[in-house]
Amino acid sequence: MIILITGCSGFIGSHLCEKILTSHIANNHSLHKQCFVVDVVIHLASSAGVRYSIENPGLYIRNNVNKYVKLIQGCKSFEINSLLYASSSSVYGLNEDYPFSEDAILNNLNSPYAITKKCMEDFSSMYSRLYNMQIIGMRFFTEYGPRGRPDMAPYKFLKAIRDTIQLYGDPEHTIRDFTYIDDIIDEISKLLERRNKLPQCDVFNFGSGNPIQLNRFLNICEENVGKQAKT
Repeated sequence: MIILITGCSGFIGSHLCEKILTSHIANNHSLHKQCFVVDVVIHLASSAGVRYSIENPGLYIRNNVNKYVKLIQGCKSFEINSLLYASSSSVYGLNEDYPFSEDAILNNLNSPYAITKKCMEDFSSMYSRLYNMQIIGMRFFTEYGPRGRPDMAPYKFLKAIRDTIQLYGDPEHTIRDFTYIDDIIDEISKLLERRNKLPQCDVFNFGSGNPIQLNRFLNICEENVGKQAKT
């Protein structure tokens, strides 16, 4: 199987490439130097981050929506009929019905980043229906682990506690679902293995299934830093 991955130098992409390459070497599979036929595309390249999207909405529309549509068009032109793409738990917006369900109505989005991810899901549904393409979305929930982006929640909290920066918000009532990178990579691998049995178009939550209150997460950070958070 020949896999084309976008965003392979990013957080999730680099771990996925590492996993696939290690698997190929372990199974004595040859690596193709030249790609004539791609079996599946895994699209992980995008502009990430909720706060930055509020300041730069045009950048997110260009990178997350426009370029994604061009990618789907390219898949259609080259008759690549299987595509997995990164969506986000941000599409649930202000929805407070825990646990989040893939069937939830998404009408409380609260950032340009979330809207671009919802647009990607809508375009996926349309292209899948019009051109009989298999397009599967992956809604990632607060991923963390080695090589993670410094703007991700765990690292921001740890740094804020270390530097005695005040944290705002209500940690008592805020719930987050933190997902370790290895678990995400395992789930992507399972999608690849089962893609022939998957629906033509669908989205899946990629979370730990064990959301915790933010104050519990802060306690864990405080234990590791050896310092109390200022809230």
